[in-house]
Amino acid sequence: MVKKPLGGATPPAENDMELAPRSLTKQEFGKRLYQLMLGKGWNQSQLARYAGIGRDSVSQYMRGRTFPTPQNLAALAKALSCKPEDI
Repeated sequence: MVKKPLGGATPPAENDMELAPRSLTKQEFGKRLYQLMLGKGWNQSQLARYAGIGRDSVSQYMRGRTFPTPQNLAALAKALSCKPEDI
């Protein structure tokens, strides 16, 4: 007898495949932000201060956990002297 997922849930393999590209994008954003920060010779606290956002937020972006809000993205780009789409 073959067991089916309860409640019509998708199997984990399918679910993981759907989430992978989104997670990768956040990680790539974090890598770009990190490289731009290093290019200025700053640490996370300095970047947060110059952008006027919380250091915890900067940490979340760099670890690929979340994307910044449009306002925070604009503040990061301004602090790093680049366009938001360059991050």
